[in-house]
Amino acid sequence: MFTKINNLMLNKIFNPYKLYENKIIYLYQMLNMNGLIYNKSDAERFLILKSFYEKQDQIIDNDTNAGEVLSARIEKHYSIFEKLKAYESFVREQKEKEDQEFKDLFNKAKIFVVHYFQALYMAIERGELSSQTANYYGLDFPFEIPNPKRSENLLKIAEDLFNADAARIADGGKYFSNPSLGAVRAWVEKFKEVWLFRNSKLKSNKAEVENIENIRKDSDKLIYELYELLDKHLEDLDIIEKAKIFAEYGLIIKTGEENTDTPINNINEKKRSLKAEVNQLTFDFVFPEN
Repeated sequence: MFTKINNLMLNKIFNPYKLYENKIIYLYQMLNMNGLIYNKSDAERFLILKSFYEKQDQIIDNDTNAGEVLSARIEKHYSIFEKLKAYESFVREQKEKEDQEFKDLFNKAKIFVVHYFQALYMAIERGELSSQTANYYGLDFPFEIPNPKRSENLLKIAEDLFNADAARIADGGKYFSNPSLGAVRAWVEKFKEVWLFRNSKLKSNKAEVENIENIRKDSDKLIYELYELLDKHLEDLDIIEKAKIFAEYGLIIKTGEENTDTPINNINEKKRSLKAEVNQLTFDFVFPEN
């Protein structure tokens, strides 16, 4: 009965935040890292795990089972973020390449669409076509040459152009040759293909790295353990000396003389409430098998 009453009390307190016991423990640990300046970015995770991986012999006793286990965890997490760093670099390069291709095709398609309207305008101006010809395209001569700035505008103008030209030809109108409608259509179709592919990628909600959020949380838990281990190892040093050694491991600690412009740690000094911290944390520590 005593156990049930305590469980009911715990449920009443923590159900609004949907916390489990491991979540509470983890939150306690995170809040007690009050000497560490850590924004939980992938760049920080990579730097810290890399530093501990390379210097672990200085603080970890690999002759013990606990030391071997901790060493293996460091290697595993470091390997993941090393691959993630390489992957993100590749994705960034691919995006830059795709963005340039997209821009080039947009400009090319736009040139052909705009030139078609310019050719129509000049043909009417020279008297080769009746001014009523512009009415097929929803225009009154003299008209302003379309100048689309956005992809959707360009595709809409091009679609209306193709439909209007088909109606004009069906009524006995002549084909234009400079540029030909076929050439305009070819470049618009090339651009539309890239535009559709780009949109499908932007709308995709599927994670590109499986289970990455859980991996990040598990890595933060490991970094906390390493922080505590190093802090204990350096407990006899003064705060300034300790900070220098922490920095060698990629960890920035508060000394009272912080530079808020630290390159890897752009620190936000605003303190968040416990409720805000609780609402941001989830704790399913699951790793995909290698």
